[in-house]
Amino acid sequence: MRAQFEPLAIAGYSYDPRMVAAPLEALVLRAAIAGRGNRDASLAALLLLDYEAVLHDRKQRVHSVAFTGGPHGNVCSCGLVMGELDAATAGGHLDTDSWGRTDLVVVAHEPDPRGPARFAVVCHACGWAVPARSATDGHAMGEAHDCESESRPATPTARLRRHLGLA
Repeated sequence: MRAQFEPLAIAGYSYDPRMVAAPLEALVLRAAIAGRGNRDASLAALLLLDYEAVLHDRKQRVHSVAFTGGPHGNVCSCGLVMGELDAATAGGHLDTDSWGRTDLVVVAHEPDPRGPARFAVVCHACGWAVPARSATDGHAMGEAHDCESESRPATPTARLRRHLGLA
């Protein structure tokens, strides 16, 4: 990722503008690779890999850790600055179709980059969290979920954390 930016503060949560603007960032980097920009093409290609992963997650409508190691900690593919938390634990995610805040998210985690992602669906409104076989399975379970919105953060169970490879 490129230069550091201060997070955007919205309704008590912080969002990384680079992640929120990932499609535009990818467009600029593709132009540089094609020789139409003012960036080094090899550096642009390297940076583009990060944004392609974010765009892939958005296409599947899943949330994952897109960036680590910055001064503000982990950043979700939706732009949420999570600090030391992971996508299953942090509240304040954005729905990347409507850009509104959402409590119900399908999360993906790759404990081994060579292996397949593991999925779960989490409701931050009521604390419901279950493993899913795929992103599609997670979305189907999420659509069937019905809860009375409570204001308490999800605390994924030990089983779910093991499923995601977080424990």
